[in-house]
Amino acid sequence: MCSRKSIDRRVRWRSAGYFRLSWRRTFRNRLGTLLEAV
Repeated sequence: MCSRKSIDRRVRWRSAGYFRLSWRRTFRNRLGTLLEAV
């Protein structure tokens, strides 16, 4: 059970990191498009 909990926490952290990376990427793309439009 303990090991399972630790694994779940690790997976959750990994998914959170991936989400943050994707969000940052989209934000950068949006900024680039805005700059290009202006």
